[in-house]
Parts: sequence; structure tokens; C-alpha cells
Amino acid sequence: MVREEQSIRQVPARRRGRRRNRLTTDAVREIRFTFSRFLSILVLSALAVAFLAGLRTTAPDMEYTADNYYDRTHMMDGYVISTLGLAQEDLDALAQETGIQEVEGGMSLDATARDAIVSVRSLPETLNLLEVTEGRLPQAADECVTESLLMVELGLEVGDTLELTLDEDNADSLTRTTYTVVGVVNSPLYVGSDRGSSSLGGGTVDAFLYVSGENFNLDYYTEAYFTLDGLAALDSYSQEYEDRLEDYLDGLDGLADQRAQLRYDTLVADAQAEIADGEAQLADARQALADLDGCEWYVLGRTTNSGFAGYSQDAERVGNLANVFPVIFFLVAALACLTTMTRMVEDQRTEIGALKAMGFSRLSISKKYIGYAFWASLLGGLVGLAVGCTLVPAVIANAFQIMYNVPSLEFKLQPAVCVIAVLAAVACTTGAALWACLSTLIDTPANLMRPKAPKAGKRVFLEYIKPVWKRLSFTWKVTMRNLFRYQ
Repeated sequence: MVREEQSIRQVPARRRGRRRNRLTTDAVREIRFTFSRFLSILVLSALAVAFLAGLRTTAPDMEYTADNYYDRTHMMDGYVISTLGLAQEDLDALAQETGIQEVEGGMSLDATARDAIVSVRSLPETLNLLEVTEGRLPQAADECVTESLLMVELGLEVGDTLELTLDEDNADSLTRTTYTVVGVVNSPLYVGSDRGSSSLGGGTVDAFLYVSGENFNLDYYTEAYFTLDGLAALDSYSQEYEDRLEDYLDGLDGLADQRAQLRYDTLVADAQAEIADGEAQLADARQALADLDGCEWYVLGRTTNSGFAGYSQDAERVGNLANVFPVIFFLVAALACLTTMTRMVEDQRTEIGALKAMGFSRLSISKKYIGYAFWASLLGGLVGLAVGCTLVPAVIANAFQIMYNVPSLEFKLQPAVCVIAVLAAVACTTGAALWACLSTLIDTPANLMRPKAPKAGKRVFLEYIKPVWKRLSFTWKVTMRNLFRYQ
């Protein structure tokens, strides 16, 4: 008797299991028999996710690539320029400041190379390192490297000789003006297309040129680059980096004022000493003394570099597109799913009514249609992620390489963006499917198993304009009704 009672209690559970299996089988058959409909929802979901994830990940990927490039080349965090130049003592004092990690001085001047204005710079040793794209770095004093822009503009090749012309103010600033081009390089100081301004030619620099520092006949540095403790580990485009950089730079204001005044006093003392040494140098010394209007130090961060800032701004513009453009695809996907699922539910009214009459719950019946949209959007979302997180950023970044000298795009894993994009696609399509089911599932089985009554006819507004309506033929009247009713 006990076994018989147990077997009787197990029958309903077995029936429920068979019911679930039948509904699952029916749902799988529905996907197989209406695969084109299923595929359309999948493709629309894939497009929506591809554009959302692609545009959302492009800006971080671009900034991640640039930041790795800056770290690899040891790009400066800040630099100092002075109206009266910088002495070695100034660099030593800067290196003693709290938070300063490394300091390197640099020399530069503008010159003319054929028809181009070039910024001639001393070869870096530890900061702002060059990356060679062709040839090699200079090994002798009479060798130089430049960028591909100048090579193309002047029709140069590696091994050619380049003659520089200096203006009167810098006539003795270089020990030689003829150099052999031994390589083509990229510099982290020149990521963008802007090469700076100049007092020569048309007022703008066309390209940069690097030579050995021993070629400069100067007793001062024109700029001093420095790095700061703890900033290399941060994303160069993050708010935390900007805040900490700003704090460091503000802390150097006192040193800037002190060293600027000291530099001015030193030059004045040197000029007065020359005056005291003899009448032969009196005129030159007095002129030099008269030219000393004062000394100013300008302490700036890498965020003032035009290429650095411009790259960040363009990356942000791409990210802003993700706020609008993908919304269109999500709306289209939701509307297409709503239309598709509404038609599917309407076509299967009788079947739904029969299932309700046999005791199936609304939730069990709706799982077929919700599952249909869920799997289409989920699979489409995964396909969209594969395309959007790789192809879209690569295409956009490749377009920006026309304006910026940045290495090929490096991808950064962004799980939050991926999850949000897929969930948004699933929510839109599944929500549309749920909405399509609600109006039908709340009806009674008897009504569902009957054919749905047609909607009551309505006049179109053109029928109220009787002079026009009377003159239309029967065919045109039917056309106008269909046009205005089913637009």
C-alpha cells in the first residue's frame, strides 16, 4: 500500500516534467522552422551591441595604447622653460625637489632645411626616447635623424646629406650645419601634427630633427624635462593623473621664482664683471646687460603638449558618439522584435488557447516566446561583442593614425562595457517579446481559440474632403485607405 501511494504521488510530478519537455521541444522546433525570423533578431542585436561596445571601448583602447607608448619611451611628466635659459645648477636644484624622479636638460633651436622650417633638438638620453622606424640613431656628431614627414616633403632617403641654414641670432649656436640622415624616428613629444611655432619662415615649424648634443655651442639648456614619482603607474589620461600632476607642478612655484631670480642675478653679475674687465668688451657687455629684462620660469605638464591633449580630445569625441549612435540600433532591434513577436503570437493564438485550456500557466507558455527573443539577442550580443570590441576600435584608431604618430592599437579588456552592452540588447528584445505576449496571455482560452475579430473600420481624413473623395476611383480609394491605415 505504501508503494502504491508513493507511485500515485509521483504521477503529477512526472506529468509536469513531460509538459516542460514538450514546451522546450516546441520552442526548439519554432526556432528551426522560423530560422530566418530568428536570424533577423540576432543580426539586429549583434549590430546594436557591436556599435555600443565598439564605440565605448575605442576611446579607452586608444588612450591605453598611447599610455603604453609614453611609458615605453619614458615621456616626461613636465618640463621647464626659461626666458634666460637654464644652467646646470638649475637642473641640479630641480632634481633635489621632493617628488622629482629624473631630470634631463635639452637644447633646441629653429633652422631652415631647404624650404622647410625644422626644430633642431639635442638627442635624448633617458627621457622622451626616440623610436626608430627606419635606419638607426646617430652615432657620430655629423649624423642626424628626422621624421618621415620631412623625408617625404624634401624627397630624402636614409644616407642623404642635409644642409641647415641658421638665422643671425643663432649663427654660432651649432658647430656644424651639414648632417647625414641616418634614420627615421617617432618622438613622444610630437604625437600630433602640430610641430610648434617659429620666428622663421611662415611662423610654424614643419618637422623636427635630432642631432648629438655636442653640436650645440650653447652654455645653457633651452628646456629641462622631468618625471615624477608614482605617475608612471597611472593612466596618463585619467583624472587621478591630472590631479597629482597639478599638485606636483604647484609645488614647484617657489623653486621657479627662486631660480629665475638667481639666474637673472648671475647673468647681471657676469655682464658687470665683463664691464670691469676692460674697455674692449665694454660695449658688448653693456648691451647684454641692457637686454636682461628679467627672468621667468615656466613649469608645465605634459598635458600642455598639443599632440598629447589633441589625441585625448579626439578619443573623447569617439566615446561621445556611443551616447547617441547605438541607441538607434537598439530602438530598431526592439521595434523589430516587437513586430516579429506580435505577429508570431497572433499567428499562434489558437495554440496558446489550447495550451491554456489544458492547464498550462501563462509563465510556461510565455517562456517559448521570451526564450525565442532571449536566445536570439544573447547569441547576437556575443557575436556583436566579438566584432565590436575588435573591428570597430581598430578601424577608428587606424583612421586617427593619419593625424597621430601612435603605435598600432592595443586592446584593453573592459568587462563592464561588454556585460552592459549584452544585457541592454537582451533587455530590449526580451522586454519587447514580453510586451507582445501580455495582451494575448491575459485573454481566456475560449476567446483565444476563436479567430480574432477584425478591427472596426475607420474613415481616413481624406474621406471628409468630399469634393476630392468623390472624384477618386475605387482603386484609388482602396489605395488611400491602405496607405493611411497601415502606414
